[in-house]
Amino acid sequence: MQFSADLYPEALKYLEQGYSVIPVYGASRPDRFKAAAVRWTRYQREHANPAQLNDWFNRKQFGGLAIVCGQVSRLAVLDFDNMALAELFYNLHPDLAHTRIVRSGGRGLPHFYYHIPANLTTHSRSINGVDWQYNGRYVIAPPTSDADRQWQVAQAAPVKILSQKDLDRIMAFLNQVNEQQPAIAAPQPDTPTIAHLSANFPPLANIAPVDPDIAIVRYRQLATEGRNNALFKTCIWLRNHGGTVADALCLVEPHIHQPAANDHRRESAQQRRDEAIRTIYSVFSRASRYPTAIKSMPNSLREALLKHQQMAALRVIEVLIREGYTPEQTITRKTLLNLVRRYGVGDWSVRVALHTQSPTGELIFLPLPPENAVSAKSAIAASGNAGKPSELNAIEFTVTEPTRNRGRVGVTYRVPCLRGLCSLYGVQWSPGDAIADEALCRVSCFRRALHVALIARRPGLYSRGWLANRLGVTARTIARYNQVSPLQITPTYFEQFLSWKNVQHAFPEDAADYRPHGAFLEDETGKRYPPRVEIATWLMRRKHTIVYKRRGFNQYSVRPAIQMMPSSPVAMPLSPEPIMIKPSSAPLPIADIAATPVQSPSALAVPVVVTALTPSQQAIADRLYALAQGQLSHVRAITLVREYGQYAVEDVADTLVARGDAVTNPAAFVVSLLRARYGSAGQFGLTEDELLAAEMLYVAVASRQPARKMRWQKVIHLVRDYGRVVIQQAIAALRETPNVTNPAGFVMKHIQQGQAATNEQRPEQVVTLLMEAVRSLAPDHAMAKPKAVELVNRYGTGLVMQAIRVLKARHGIENPAGFVVVYLRSSAKKAQQQA
Repeated sequence: MQFSADLYPEALKYLEQGYSVIPVYGASRPDRFKAAAVRWTRYQREHANPAQLNDWFNRKQFGGLAIVCGQVSRLAVLDFDNMALAELFYNLHPDLAHTRIVRSGGRGLPHFYYHIPANLTTHSRSINGVDWQYNGRYVIAPPTSDADRQWQVAQAAPVKILSQKDLDRIMAFLNQVNEQQPAIAAPQPDTPTIAHLSANFPPLANIAPVDPDIAIVRYRQLATEGRNNALFKTCIWLRNHGGTVADALCLVEPHIHQPAANDHRRESAQQRRDEAIRTIYSVFSRASRYPTAIKSMPNSLREALLKHQQMAALRVIEVLIREGYTPEQTITRKTLLNLVRRYGVGDWSVRVALHTQSPTGELIFLPLPPENAVSAKSAIAASGNAGKPSELNAIEFTVTEPTRNRGRVGVTYRVPCLRGLCSLYGVQWSPGDAIADEALCRVSCFRRALHVALIARRPGLYSRGWLANRLGVTARTIARYNQVSPLQITPTYFEQFLSWKNVQHAFPEDAADYRPHGAFLEDETGKRYPPRVEIATWLMRRKHTIVYKRRGFNQYSVRPAIQMMPSSPVAMPLSPEPIMIKPSSAPLPIADIAATPVQSPSALAVPVVVTALTPSQQAIADRLYALAQGQLSHVRAITLVREYGQYAVEDVADTLVARGDAVTNPAAFVVSLLRARYGSAGQFGLTEDELLAAEMLYVAVASRQPARKMRWQKVIHLVRDYGRVVIQQAIAALRETPNVTNPAGFVMKHIQQGQAATNEQRPEQVVTLLMEAVRSLAPDHAMAKPKAVELVNRYGTGLVMQAIRVLKARHGIENPAGFVVVYLRSSAKKAQQQA
């Protein structure tokens, strides 16, 4: 089966990311779609290997895959069964919504993925409308699908790592929902009648009726996939486009007479009728994807109007939405002028909007002549008295007071339907951002409000060209919006460490004329140079660590306002530390929150609180500030602790104390030493699990004998050279041995013995370490297991482990698999020459 072949490579990717993967029946058995296809208790404690994945998805061809939540995957999923609750969570905690989101295949509801660190504890919870999936649970993962359902990635953001404060906010939200959510409605009868359906599902308000003929045509077009699927999909289409149960009942008779698309057991007409009624009831028992009362224009329609430079029509429609007009209503030009003037929209915009055409050539505002409205001139002509004096008008018709129109009939316009406009402009329906009424007064203000609303709703990496194309403006205009808007913009860079092996290939061939925007060279002190090969080689001859940086997309987010403590009599200076959204200490009831109108992000001040350092981190920052003798600010000391960690800063502080008066510039010395030892961006070249193992080793040795603790730099090198497994074994041995006079020496001896045993007796473990090392540096250039086994068998475990240590110590290697092969080949050749 094709779907099983597609699942196997995705399952391998999940396994590489640290997730425990199990198969579900999926499309291979639709009656047990979400059921686990194997006994999955053991996979709550351990991961399946690639051979098992190959057996499940290639040989047995199971039709779906799932990820086991809990400690084995360090994954928790917030699974919503109610779209209103999902939107409420997104509005209350937008920072927690900036994570990987998967859209379920059943009803298209979101799943929020979160990474739970090892030091946090949580448990699975199930309440009405939302589930917290952790230990003992699994979730269906993309790309599981069948004919009707498909699990897709709705937001491909990195999985957010939760802190204790984030976890408390999620638990508070679940408690709030559990306490204040209304009771679940009583179940409906299994076989409802047509009268029962019509009574329980009245027509939706403010929705234009759906043509039954269109629904029947759509059903017959989909019937090639099967009549049951066609009925189900057509009912969903009706429900999402404002249809009612009465509209869907027109499909019952066509469904009865529609032949089956494949071999199907024979059914009577009454059985098909009951089946159709149950399907209709099932579809309309769930809420529509689209709100019945439209409070804002869809963002997709806004962007389409902006791209077509139809700003006048956009502003007029925004006014009509705010005034509560629906597609069934009509409005005159005079009434429309009076409405838009309240929002600062001029007469010229109304005149342009009434003549605006869609891409298909249709008028957006359809003109309709008023009923029974006949001018005096037309009435005289109709009576056959066109050539007689006008006094006849006083006899046959009521004399009216003269007006400006002098007998011309006033034109009435129909309010445009937003869903119809989406079809005319070829865009999908989407939610709309709430824009303040004040933003409608000017075109630039409205565009800027849309720009800020996007960043507030979905912070992330954006290019100015994409943002400009979205609003129909230039990149320079977006830059101007960024300057006057409450946005926090952080540049990002692509870094490449330069060495004598790659310096000639880091720049294009015409390097003399190469002047890329945002590209430069940076040494270990932070000084920047032009991106030239001769400059890089000149610096490298003088033993500088050179990084080639290229400017990437900017990271956009809304700059929150700082909430000052009301009890403080003196205004405190703002801290430079990162800020986080503060959960309300007394949250409003859910009903009150849902009824509260959403304000514009540009005018809304989000109360936040500044996160403080831990006591140990604060102590290290204070110590570094004191040692710098006034040359390093306290703000910079805190930033260094946050960037490099307390152990790295403590290591450099100890070196500064040892140098004493020989250091004339402590600030530059500290920064340069940090970048030289631990990298320019505070990255140690370790994964998250390896960094956790390094911290555990450092604390275990320091707690035994503080006077003879290991240096943090030494710990980093041990983890990088010997791997996480060997380090964890050494930590366990140290904890089990009570009387150790020299814990650092004990750990070193145990690591070397364990590594020697690994090199001599466990070649398969060396194969795993080699594959993990290559994959961690370049996932796109991962090494296959047969190739790793071949290298270990040809060159031996000792030489392969040496290659792994050299690989982790180097920087800027674009193809680590090729580097390992070349290193092993050259090392073996050198050993043969020496022999």
